[in-house]
Amino acid sequence: IKPKHIYLIMAKVFIDPNDMMVDWMDNNRFEFNKNDRKVVLNKKKIKVFPPLFGCKNLTKLELKENEIEEIPEYIKMFTKLKQLIISTNEISYVSETIEECVELQFLDVENNKLIEIPSSIESLTNLRMLYLGQNKIRDIPMRIGDLKLLNTLSVSNNEISVIPEDIGRLVELEELFLDNNRLTALPNSIGNLESLTLLNASSNAIKTIPETIGYMTSLEELYLENNQITFIPATISQVTLLRYLYLSSNLLDELPLNSLESLYHLSRLNIGQ
Repeated sequence: IKPKHIYLIMAKVFIDPNDMMVDWMDNNRFEFNKNDRKVVLNKKKIKVFPPLFGCKNLTKLELKENEIEEIPEYIKMFTKLKQLIISTNEISYVSETIEECVELQFLDVENNKLIEIPSSIESLTNLRMLYLGQNKIRDIPMRIGDLKLLNTLSVSNNEISVIPEDIGRLVELEELFLDNNRLTALPNSIGNLESLTLLNASSNAIKTIPETIGYMTSLEELYLENNQITFIPATISQVTLLRYLYLSSNLLDELPLNSLESLYHLSRLNIGQ
């Protein structure tokens, strides 16, 4: 006899503690405890976001490599959720109600079919890590800077053409991945990212680097290869902790050699075609 606090998800039916029935299109059988803090359902061929209404204490939900098409309105039920990992699915929509998951710290929606990021994501002010790479996203929310605790932001492999100036308010940001998009420039405010240690903006169509790069005094790794850059500002000499500088496959006529001489920690300089 199974204890009453065990709930079954089977045969397309889920019964919550209030006997609410929800259609859940899955042919597998799973068991979970209403007091579970972590649920991992990777590679289960799940097509619909699991309505685990009984798991009031859920802090981590991992659903990698399934066939889920959306993060639905009832995501708001998981108010204690700290980690949501739902990469490699078929997601094209994230409900605005995700803003009610106020304790969320880690959100991974990489390798899906997202075209846009809900503006309500700006309300997730406890986010530390946000992974949105390998989608079809065209814009970053204009108030992305509200995520003041963010340490890592990845929007690699999307269709983004402009980075909003508001990104300069992410003063705790340490890693920023912008590679493989449609950028033609970096915002001047990027110089405000004084905690940033890694910036990858390779494989875009960037033509110029802002003078404000000199203010990024914590930067150790800078990847700018495969762009259309014609000029590196002399202010790069102020980025004295820089160790890796990748500039290959650009349109550079010359390098500011005097500026590079100030980069005492530089151990890898790639300027080849």
